[in-house]
Formats: sequence, C-alpha cells, structure tokens
Amino acid sequence: MKTQEIRDRYREFFVSRGHEAWPSDSLTPRNDPTLLFSSAGMVQFKPYFRGEMGDTLKRVTTCQKCFRTSDIENVGHTERHHTFFEMLGNFSFGDYFKREAIRWAWEFSIDEMKLPVEKLWASIYENDEESAKIWLEESDIPAERIVRLGAEDNFWPASGILGPSGPCSELYYDQGPGVGCGKPTCAPGCDCDRYLEYWNLVFTQFDRQPDGSLPPLDRKNIDTGLGLERMACIMQGVHSNFDTDTLSPIIRYFEERTGYKFHDDKTRDVSFRVLADHIRAVTFVLTDNVMPSNTGRGYVLRRIMRRAIRHGLVLGLEKDLLASAMEIVVDVNKKEYPDLAENFSFTRKIAAAEEEAFRTTLNRGLVMLGEMIDEMKPGKEAVLPGEKAFLLYDTYGFPADLTKEILKERGFAGYDEESFQNCMEEQRTRAQAAWRGSGETKVEVEIGVPATIFSGYESLVEESTIWALFHDKKRIESAIAGQEVEIVVEKTPFYAESGGQVGDKGVIEDLSGNDAAVRIETTHKTASGVYVHFGVVERGIIREKDPVRLVVDRERRLPIQKNHTATHLLHAALRQVLGTHVKQSGSLVDPDYFRFDFTHFEAMKSAEIQKVEEIVNRWVYENHPVKTEITSLKDAQAKGAMALFGEKYGDQVRTVAILNEDADNQNVSLELCGGTHVRATGDIGYVRILTESSISAGNRRIEAISGPKAVEFIQKEHEQLRAIASILKVAADETPERVNRLLEQIKNLEKENKELRQKLLRGETTNLLDGVAEIGGIAVLTREMDGGGKEELQAAMDALMSGAKKRVAVLAAAADGKLTIVCGVSDDLTNRLDAGKIVKEITKITGGGGGGRKDRAQAGGKDASKLQEAFAKVKEIVTVLS
Repeated sequence: MKTQEIRDRYREFFVSRGHEAWPSDSLTPRNDPTLLFSSAGMVQFKPYFRGEMGDTLKRVTTCQKCFRTSDIENVGHTERHHTFFEMLGNFSFGDYFKREAIRWAWEFSIDEMKLPVEKLWASIYENDEESAKIWLEESDIPAERIVRLGAEDNFWPASGILGPSGPCSELYYDQGPGVGCGKPTCAPGCDCDRYLEYWNLVFTQFDRQPDGSLPPLDRKNIDTGLGLERMACIMQGVHSNFDTDTLSPIIRYFEERTGYKFHDDKTRDVSFRVLADHIRAVTFVLTDNVMPSNTGRGYVLRRIMRRAIRHGLVLGLEKDLLASAMEIVVDVNKKEYPDLAENFSFTRKIAAAEEEAFRTTLNRGLVMLGEMIDEMKPGKEAVLPGEKAFLLYDTYGFPADLTKEILKERGFAGYDEESFQNCMEEQRTRAQAAWRGSGETKVEVEIGVPATIFSGYESLVEESTIWALFHDKKRIESAIAGQEVEIVVEKTPFYAESGGQVGDKGVIEDLSGNDAAVRIETTHKTASGVYVHFGVVERGIIREKDPVRLVVDRERRLPIQKNHTATHLLHAALRQVLGTHVKQSGSLVDPDYFRFDFTHFEAMKSAEIQKVEEIVNRWVYENHPVKTEITSLKDAQAKGAMALFGEKYGDQVRTVAILNEDADNQNVSLELCGGTHVRATGDIGYVRILTESSISAGNRRIEAISGPKAVEFIQKEHEQLRAIASILKVAADETPERVNRLLEQIKNLEKENKELRQKLLRGETTNLLDGVAEIGGIAVLTREMDGGGKEELQAAMDALMSGAKKRVAVLAAAADGKLTIVCGVSDDLTNRLDAGKIVKEITKITGGGGGGRKDRAQAGGKDASKLQEAFAKVKEIVTVLS
C-alpha cells in the first residue's frame, strides 16, 4: 500500500467517526514560541487541550509534518531515525476517551490496514487496569500479548513535569525473530527492531501536582500519534523506513548518480540515509519559509544542509546535490503538500545558493581541520582544543557539530566543548559591548489593568482617564516636571509599536485644572493589550485617575500612514514582478522612510527595481481606496488575505484592502494588518526606492521613502546631476556617456602605469643580483623595492627565480605604513627550505600574516621599520638549514 493511500484511509476512517479533518500545521508553530519546530501532531491543538477554546472543536484528525532536532547525529546510523517525519493523529478534547481510542486504533489496524492479528502486541502503563480491560474487550489481542511497562515508557510526560498528564498505550508490530536481538527476554520495549512501535495513544486524565500526586482532570483528552513511515514499512513489507516509497526514490536517484548500491556497504549506507532524510527535510523546511542562517531555525536548517553536502562528498558527489534531489521530494509528496511544487522555483534556488557558498567553506575548513588532526596524537580520549574548533567555526564558518563528527570518524573523542563554549561566551560579550541598541523599549511594568481601547484609527485626539502611572517599572501615584513616566489610560489614539510600525509620539494634557502635560516619546503594548505611553512630564504634576486629553503628533503620524500603505503596494508589486514566492519577512515603518524585507533568492536587477517602482507609483496615481474590515481569520484567509509570516493572529482579525475600482473592486492588495493607513493611495504622493540589498540567504531588503521626502530626494538628485553636468561641460542627459568615457581613459592609463612599473622592476632584478649574499652555497637575496604592490613584486620574483638554482629571495615593498612581502625558493631547495614557513617567521617580526607553497609564498606586514630585522632572520634561517 502506498504512503498516500495510508494517509487518505486514515483521514476517511476518522472523519466517518465524527472527526474534522484539518491540514497539517506549518513546521514553524504559529502559536507556540517555545518550540523551534512542530514536533508532534498535538502542537497546534494546545489551546484546545487546555480548554481555552471552549467546545468549538471536539474531535479532529490530521497528518502533521514534524521535525525534531534531537536525533540529527543519529540520522543515517539507524533505519528509523529522522529529522523530518509525518505523524497521523486523532484527537479528542473533552469528548471520547480510552475505549473509543483503543477500539478505533484496533479497527483501523485490522479492518483498514489488514494487519494479521497474530503479529500485533499492545503495551500499557503498568498500573492502568482500565486500559488492560478495554484491550481485552475491544480487540482480539490475548492477555499474554498485552505488556505492562513503567512510567519511563508508558506515562506522559516524564516525571517532574507538572500539569496535564496520563498513561500511554502503544501498538506494536512483530517483524519476526530475523530482525531481533535473539534474546529470550525480547518483547515490546526491547531496544532491537523486532517489535516495531507504530501507534501511541496518550490518555490525558491527570493533573500532576508539585507533591507528585495525580488528581483527575475535569476535562479528559485523547492525543494519539501513528508514525506514517513506520506504517508504510509494515504495509510495504520492508524493514527500513528508507526502503519505503517516500524515501527510496531519493536513494535510487543517488545510486544512479554514484554507481554505488544501497545496502552494499555500511559506511556508504550511512551517507545514503543522511541524504534521503536531510534533503526531504530541507525541502519541507524551506517551503515553510525558513531560510538558512546562523541562529534559531535557520541554523538547524543550515546544519542539515551542510551535513548532507558533506555526506554527498563521501559518495563522490561534488556539485548539484540538494536542488536536483529536492525535485524528487516534491514529485513524491506534491499530492498531499501542493505548496512544495508551488514554491519549488524559489526553494531550489535558495538550496543551490547555500550549497555553493558552503562548498567553499567546507573545502577550506576540511584542509584546516586536517592539519589540526595531523598534529594530534591518535586515541579515543584525545580531543581537539576548543579554541581551534572555535577558530574553524568563527573565522571560517565551519560548523562545530561537523568538526565533532569528523573527529569521531577519525577515532578521536571530539573537541573540548567547555573551552569552545568559553570562546563563544567571550564573543557574545564583545558583541553585546559593541551593540548600540535598536531603539526599542521593553514593556516590563506590572500592569494589572484591563486591555486599552484603541481609537487611533478614527481620531488623533481622545479624552480619557489615567488608570496607572509607573516610574522605573514601579507604580506611583503622581509624577512631577522632569520625571520620566509610563502612563496607562482607558482609551488612547496613540498607536503602539507592532507589525513593523513605530509607536506614536505626542502629548498628554491634564484636564483637571493642574496645567500639567507629558511629552510622549513612544508607545508600546503588553502581551495582554495594555498600551503604555513612555514620556517625560514637561510641566505640572500628573496623577493617577486624572482626566486627560491625548493628542497624537499629526505631522509625524501622517507620513507613517503613507509609508505603511506604501509597504503593502510594494509587497504586491514585488510579487507581480518577481513571483508569488515573495513573502514579507519583516518591515520597519517610520515617518522618515520604510524598510521592507522579503523572501527572494538573488539580487534584484536594476530593471526589476525600476519596474516595481513604476507599478507602485501607477497605483498611487490611480488613487485606489483603502478599506479596512474586522472579520474572522478563516474568512480573511478564504478571501486570500496575506499574513505576515510568524505573526500571531486571534480569531478576529483586521484586513486592509486596496481596491481597484476599475477592475470590479478586485484587490490590488489584501493583507492582515493592524497598522494605520491612508484613506486612498493618492494620499501617499510618490514612492522612491533607495536601496535593495541582501540581509541573509534568501532574504532581501528594500529601503524606500514616500510623499514629500521622496519629492525632496528627487529634487536633490536632479540638482546633483546638474552640478556634475556643469563640471563635465555637457548636457545633463549626456552625463552617463561622458563619465563612461572618462572611466575608460582612467582604466587605460592605470594599465599602462602598471605595465611600466613591472618593466622597471624586471629591469631592476639584474642589478639586484649584485647584492646577493652567499650562505652555505645558497644565494640569498633580501631587498626592499621602491613602490609596487603584490602583482609587481610577483613579476619581479618571477624574473629572479626563472631557471634559478640554489637561490632564496625575499622582496618587500612598503606603502601607507604597510608591507607587501614575497618569498621565493628555487625548486632544488624545497626539500630543505619552505617559503611558506619563511614568511611566517618574517611576520612574527613585522606583524601581519601570510603563507603559501614551499617554492612561493606571500604575506602582509604591519611594521615597515622592522624590515631589516626580518631580512636578518631570513639569512639566519638559511644558515641553520643549509
């Protein structure tokens, strides 16, 4: 039975038993910041398990994409370990319980999957008599095949974790003694592969207390997980997940490319399994909009991409590894996950770019690590100093986990992780010392008041009452002139920083007759929706419970609104020009400019930037109305509203639509957004893109301005162009051509100058030989040259060493206080003298660094005043080794 059929039958089975069928949640949990990735089917349902959603959902079934980071090092070494996997699940929130869960697990196994009864075993928690009784009543499993296991195996969660918990029951498939350990005690729970656990039923019925007691929950839940890959193994008659129809096509592809066969060699088998697992994972993680980076999810993604590339090298694959195999993953899984195909043109380019960049890093790092290993004494207890592992990581971008893995493959214990972490901590301290801050203010006051009513969409002025005052995170009753203060009111027109839009500034005026006023510098809000106004008392005394008037700085708010609407237009235009893979990944909406981060795999071409700007400004001129609406998240998504990736949304959301009235009110743009906007696009005035740049692999950034700022910028540009044209004595439209001609002339003159310098230096080499010192039969030449850079010195060295015998030469040139040093050793001396080691000795004296081959090396020095001392050192080295 194919994997897709297993998915379909599972869904149909539970839908017929009253379950709603939900799609898989993203691999990046939308509502759980504690998790890097979704690691189980129940993650998206945590609010339902906790009862926070009431009875809106009672039964649901899913096929969930999962990713776990704990098994990365084990992947490849076993037939079962994965990073990415799929979990079929059926869930009950205060509805059915043990009997139905056990009955339906048995019915699906026997009636749908047609598993032989004699192959099935069940495990239960050792004290769960209720489950034991139900298994005997609802299934055909005899009592001797119901195994009792302890809390470590069959109670969730592990001991010590407070809150909802309960016993588990698992279903096992006996694969036969041929794949087991052969021990007479072998049974479900054994570490061998004979008894394959394929379904886990968790009965959440207790509320674990600090004293270890387990009072019953008022609301009992069911959380089950059936491993899709494991069921596919059973249904397809194979013993390895990697032989199933979702992973074997990737392995077959690499068999064809390499000429090797899976299962023929244990070492190569590890690499085959790593490639199949990691490339499948990479495809899904990239599709869920995670980009390779050095932190968080992006680091995990980069880690498995790099691990796959290195194992590709084990199989002799030195190029085009990831993207080509990802196409197979897409083809195998596109029916269940159509977004894989929809985003493939984007994800393949990200993978190809990351691979190309890492191959350079890998080659450099492998050479350095190899040199470090050569200096180590073999032994399973031997460790690489943590400082060296950190040098590889920090300077050359070589992953620490890769260093450890290679060391272990070579028979070493790894690297000194304590000293490595010390180096990491020192680096963090340096980074924190250099960090000047982002201008953001943390909201850390203890509020204890209801959520604030926001009226700033309709008005910039509001009368309200001060509910709470704070100073230095402590609640106070009053504040005097000059004192910094945080103010909470009942109702405010001040927008609190969120969604990329900066918080409002303005003034809060006392209405109680005290003639007090507070200058507000920014506004933030707490997680519970309380708006906190940060400011300084300008005059008078401000008190809790005082009536006040809140006035937003209009001259600052209006350009913010222009810029925010402009980001929506920019987003729509980018998707039109570059493709629908473009998604917003961040933004900053400020009164002076706006910044828009988006997913894209390469730098935009000038023509593309110009086209985007033209489209945005056409929409501005067309003066499309901007409409907002409060609706349900489900309805908004059904209409095609775009959400900001990673942003949390409640059941009720605000949509911002830019309508094209000339096209039957089709949307120019429709996004979920809580920010402030103009009434029509014509209010923006004009939009000008300033820069387009990279912020990380697969992420680009545009900075732009709008309104009067854009007009002012264009006027300044035009004035600069006129000034340049005047200097060049040409018309403004002739300036580019004239500048290009001048640049070409400069380039030709520089080339001629360089050639003349090289000729002079070559001619000088004849005279240089007059100053040769003979040491032990070796001609040693050390000379400081007048002028010239690396290329000129290399040319002179070529002339000196051409056909030379028993000769060592060191040439140096100083410019701007820095040295360029070139060393040559004739071929007949390289068995005794090493040019690379000579320049390293030189730079110990002059400062700097360098290296190279035995016959030719170069270096950069810092202190030209010590050059003669360095030359003396060269003669000393030759004297010792001659």
